[in-house]
Amino acid sequence: MNEPEQKKHILIVDDEPLNITILTEILEEHFHLTQVEDGQRAIDEVNNNPPDLILLDIVMPGMNGLEVCQALKNNKTVSHIPVIFLSALDQISDKVAGYNAGADDYIAKPFSGIEVLIKIKLVLDKQQKQDKEKPQADNNMQMAMALPSQTDETDHVFHFLKRSFLTKTVEELCQLILETCTSSGVKAVVRANTKPPLFFSHDAPIKQIDQQILDMLHVREQLIDFENTSLVNFAHISLLIKNMPVEDAEKNGHLKDHITGIMEAANRRMVGLKNEAKLAIREKELSNILHATREMLDEIETDFNNNAHWNSQIMSDLCKKIEWRFVPLGLSNEQKIELTEIIENAIDKSVSQYHAGLNLKEKQLKITNKLNNIIKNKPLD
Repeated sequence: MNEPEQKKHILIVDDEPLNITILTEILEEHFHLTQVEDGQRAIDEVNNNPPDLILLDIVMPGMNGLEVCQALKNNKTVSHIPVIFLSALDQISDKVAGYNAGADDYIAKPFSGIEVLIKIKLVLDKQQKQDKEKPQADNNMQMAMALPSQTDETDHVFHFLKRSFLTKTVEELCQLILETCTSSGVKAVVRANTKPPLFFSHDAPIKQIDQQILDMLHVREQLIDFENTSLVNFAHISLLIKNMPVEDAEKNGHLKDHITGIMEAANRRMVGLKNEAKLAIREKELSNILHATREMLDEIETDFNNNAHWNSQIMSDLCKKIEWRFVPLGLSNEQKIELTEIIENAIDKSVSQYHAGLNLKEKQLKITNKLNNIIKNKPLD
């Protein structure tokens, strides 16, 4: 018999006893809980009994939540433990500050029990997946960082430009951006400003707070800097770099210039991909129209040929009936033959004129050629 799955351990850090009581009521059925009421006790508790996740208030006396989070993230032993801030501070600047401190998500007070449970589950699931994939991700980053430090960033830009024009999908383009960032030794998150938006990241899975920051700020000015993080925004694509080398001003400036150039090229490629997608849809629609038109013309031609056959049969029957009517008229054989030839010639001319007037094959070819030209040359709106 399988043993029941062990409950995850969550540390609640809040200086308000009422908040701790509310959170305990929401979570105690699903998780093993530990509660502390100040920042220093939280750090001590994490070091002595590391939890699976920390729910952390920001505004606390003494050591605030941001300082607690930064201290934990600077400790390699416990830096992997995900942190979710719970705070009444709900401005963009507050969430950016939480992001800079290393948080994985941010829940604004007042909160609902369902929201807290869902966000905890999402973060824990992502952490579990990230733990499985971390060895390979670390190896990839180490290989990138092992590249010669003097590698010319211009080469990276040139290499990106050449390859970006070969991308066929938004996903290919965004993965190429991440690959270029890896070559430059930085970790990033890309937001393709599609409907709905698409996110790609060096972190697998993408942290919820990364997505929130990009969602909040992607419509702002082109370049936003906060501490060692930079956000590069264009109309169709945005990039969040999480570890800019701010300690080296020259390197930081060059990298920022090159990344901006890469994103400008990526934005143009996004426009191209959108236009190509529109063109592909239009070509498919026109191709369907062409196919339907051909089928209709084939049906018309079949109906026409059938009608021509039956018309000819009717005229032939009429000619025979007329020949039988010649007998009571007392016509000579020469007169009968002459009248018969006159009738048959009239029938032949009528059928020939009928065919010549419709000239279906030629008209079908003209329609087909026009549709083909539209497919090849139709400009986008």
